[in-house]
Amino acid sequence: MKLTITDTQAAPVVVNASPAADAAGNTGVFNGALSYTSSDPAIITVSPSADTKSVSVQRVGPLGVATVTATDGIVSASFEVEVVASEARDINFTVATTA
Repeated sequence: MKLTITDTQAAPVVVNASPAADAAGNTGVFNGALSYTSSDPAIITVSPSADTKSVSVQRVGPLGVATVTATDGIVSASFEVEVVASEARDINFTVATTA
């Protein structure tokens, strides 16, 4: 999975146990609380929900790509987040002085 957000967005991401259901219809469960890491906290940070089953991905500063990893201590999964520039909203003029 790859998530693209602009430099003005935060994005909630919901994580589900895998397998979603076995042949008998029983849903998968995590081994414990999930923990999340960002490969580059200078680009994005992650803030898990109280139950750790979802996480908010927030851009921090520069544009770029970082990987978010979730783990329950046994299984792990990762996805990329790319932070791109948002559309321009203003045009500013400055007068250049000549020497």
